[in-house]
Amino acid sequence: TFVVTGSVGSALRRVGHNETDGILPTIFALTNVKLRHLDADTFSEMGEYLLMLDLSENMLDFLEPALFRGLNKVTSINLSLNRFQRVPADALAPLTQLHVLKLLGNRLVSINPSDIVSLRSLTTLDISHNRLTDLPLAIFRPLHQLQSLYVAVNNFTCDCRMAWLRTFASSCLCVFSFDKCSSPPQTTNSTVDDFDTSHCDLIPLKSCDDKR
Repeated sequence: TFVVTGSVGSALRRVGHNETDGILPTIFALTNVKLRHLDADTFSEMGEYLLMLDLSENMLDFLEPALFRGLNKVTSINLSLNRFQRVPADALAPLTQLHVLKLLGNRLVSINPSDIVSLRSLTTLDISHNRLTDLPLAIFRPLHQLQSLYVAVNNFTCDCRMAWLRTFASSCLCVFSFDKCSSPPQTTNSTVDDFDTSHCDLIPLKSCDDKR
C-alpha cells in the first residue's frame, strides 16, 4: 500500500515515473495534494499489482490517454473532487476489470456513451454533485453488471428523455440515489425517478437485459 494524503498548504503538482519508480503497491492513494498533472508513465510498472487507485481531492481536469495502460487488474478508481468536465474516456478505456468508479464532486456537464463503453465490469458508478442535465439510456447499455448508481445533486431536466430511468432504477439497481428535478418548473417538487411521465411515449423496459 502506498498512501500520500495532503495537509493544509501541501502541494505535489506533478507526478511521473521518477516519483513512482520501484513502488509496486496493490493500493495507491495520492489525495489532497493539489495535484494538477500525472505523466503518462506514472503507473507504467504497476500493472501486475495495482488493484485500487485513489486520486481524489486534487485539481485534475485531464488524464493522459495512456495513463492507465496495462492496469488490467484495477477494480476501483476514485477521481472524486477534481475538476473534470467530462469523463476521461481515453484514459479509462484499458480498465476492463473496473468495478467501482467514483466521479462525484467534479464539473461534469455531460456523459457520452463512448466515454464508458469499455467499463463492462462496472458495478458502482457515482456521478453525484456534478452539473449533468440528462442521462441517456445509451450510456448504460454496456454496463451489464451495474448495481449501484449515485446521481444526486445535479441539474437534471426531467422530460421524456429521462423517463426510462424510473423503470431502470426500480428494476435493475440494488442501490440508487437521486435528487429533485431542476427543470422544467412543474417537476421541481419531484425527484428524477418519480416525475410524471404519463405524457411520454415510452418504450417498455421488460427486463434489465433490455438496457444492454
